[in-house]
Amino acid sequence: NITATAGFDSKQPAINFSLQTTAGNTMLRRFGLESGSGAKQGITGTVPLNVLIAQDTHGKSTISLKADLTNAALGVTALSWSKNSGSAGRLDVAARLDEPAGFTIQKISAHAPGLAIEAVSDGAAPGRLDISQLQIGGTVGSGYILAPERSQGAWLIDLSGTALDVTGIVNPSEVRGADKAATATPATATAAAKAAPAKAAPPRGPLWRATLKFDRLVMAAPPAPVLENLIFTGDGQGYALFDGQASATGEAKQAMKFSLIRTAGPPHLETLHAETDDGGYLLRCLDEYQNLQGGVTSIDATYDDQTDLNGQITIHKFRLLKAPILGKILQGLSLYGMLEATSGPGLAFDQLTAPFAISNGVLTLKNARAFSDSLGLTASGTIGLDDGTIDLDTTVIPAYALNSAPGKIPILGKLFSAETGGGLFAVSATLTGQRRDPSVTVNPLSALTPGLLRSLFGLGSSKP
Repeated sequence: NITATAGFDSKQPAINFSLQTTAGNTMLRRFGLESGSGAKQGITGTVPLNVLIAQDTHGKSTISLKADLTNAALGVTALSWSKNSGSAGRLDVAARLDEPAGFTIQKISAHAPGLAIEAVSDGAAPGRLDISQLQIGGTVGSGYILAPERSQGAWLIDLSGTALDVTGIVNPSEVRGADKAATATPATATAAAKAAPAKAAPPRGPLWRATLKFDRLVMAAPPAPVLENLIFTGDGQGYALFDGQASATGEAKQAMKFSLIRTAGPPHLETLHAETDDGGYLLRCLDEYQNLQGGVTSIDATYDDQTDLNGQITIHKFRLLKAPILGKILQGLSLYGMLEATSGPGLAFDQLTAPFAISNGVLTLKNARAFSDSLGLTASGTIGLDDGTIDLDTTVIPAYALNSAPGKIPILGKLFSAETGGGLFAVSATLTGQRRDPSVTVNPLSALTPGLLRSLFGLGSSKP
């Protein structure tokens, strides 16, 4: 329905133009809204609209839009929020029309289950929206957004509050449910990883610069713990982060720091550095690994797009609370040094150093090493991040301090040391299959043969 009224009491008539319609999927796509449903990104369904365009006697024009979202399914996966069709929802927007073809938003009000946004324009600062209420899923805060003065400029975002939920970015499968990788066979998942493009698509969307301060940072669904006292500054485009610095603490005030620096380019090389006093706690916050206790951790890496990454992770003073794969290797073997290594909960290690690369969904370890005085480990090979497959050559060195000492003797040392991190007596093994329960092939002869002799007899790897 279209209604138009005009008053001619003055030289400049007052005009009101009213439109009532229902937008379906086709119209929504024409407005640039992505099609989606439930927890998926975007919107689908039908949306009754009431649009009013008014021009006063001074020639100034405003537009207001009222949308009933009840019959629409909405999803904002990045912020872990979704709404099913049938649940109540509404959106009200008021804007001023500017010459020649622009507009300035004056008010936004949006409400639905798990969604509450109230924002008004700051008349003193053109393009600024003050957000008095912001709730999207688990994110709760307030702040402001400042539109760029020119089309190629960056949006300024300044938000603070009690909680920032980025589960949809860090663990998107937890928001969408089981993804294809969870149900695919290893063969199809591996084929998909190989078919993936070598280079990521260029970032899309508006440029932005952000300052964030939140009491809690949520990166995974409960019961995963959260980080506290988040402070972040950075810039990017769309979902891509170009430069950034962040700090936070754990529940016991463990320090967490992160930085990302982008070169001018092209090519744009990103340099990543992260450090924490408690690597185990950070992994639990990410819901990635539950069995690492403690660990002063640092990560340094570089990448030139979002798919190719090379770096190294170092962890000092940590324990593995559960190590079923290592248990399979040592099953049935009585190795000196294991008693001390396993005293207390789990396996104790002094240091882990793991050079790695990630490309097309595959993590490649390059002679990763972990050791204590009682036990040493090495590992090289690949782990499929999408299909969960594993193909690793490993070495276990019992009584590491005593065992590796002969390898440090000048000249004679080469007789006893076949590899970096290796030792006089060691057990070699190959791990293949699914990483949750891999097949383990142990080469028991390697436990009896000195380092260089293992290589001479072809026993340096358990592969034929």
